[in-house]
Parts: sequence; structure tokens; C-alpha cells
Amino acid sequence: MADALTKPAPPPTLSDAELAKQINDHLKDMEETTNRIKQTVLQQALRLGELLLQAKAKVGHGKFKAWLDRNCATTIRMSSAQAATISPAVISRAKSDSRAAVIRV
Repeated sequence: MADALTKPAPPPTLSDAELAKQINDHLKDMEETTNRIKQTVLQQALRLGELLLQAKAKVGHGKFKAWLDRNCATTIRMSSAQAATISPAVISRAKSDSRAAVIRV
């Protein structure tokens, strides 16, 4: 009798239709979550790009790389890519296709 209480119950047997429904529901949930994450990453990248451009303007021509190396946990190459994300073309594309903009980040 004790074994019956400690053994996990066998998984329920679902019909083909119920299996397909649950699989499709999970796929839809994953897609919605992925889209929310992409939008969050895009918003963060846009903000980071703005901050990097502000820093570059403040530090002055020819001094940004050294300032970045001393003060930030990023490279000039990465910061250039981040700053590029705020271009109007990228923002426009992001509104129509967030995948393309996130990949660019």
C-alpha cells in the first residue's frame, strides 16, 4: 500500500486532438513570449544607442574610444552597432518587423 502512495501517477493519456491542442497552445505561448522579449531587447538597445551617442557628443571627437574603454563594459565595435540602432531606417523597420531590428542589435 505504501508503494502506491509514493509512486508518481502515470501521465494521463490524451486523445490526439487534445495532444495537438496542447502542443499548439504551447507553441502560441512561446511565440508570444518571444515577441515580447524581442520588443524589450529592441527598446533597451535603442536606449543604449541614445546614451552612447550622448556620451560620444559629450566626450568629443577622437576621445570616445578611450573614454569608453575606461568607463564602460563594452567595445567600440559593439557601441557602434548599438548607436546605429537608433537610425530612422532601423526604427521604421523595427515597427514593421521586430526580428530584423533585433538581429541588427
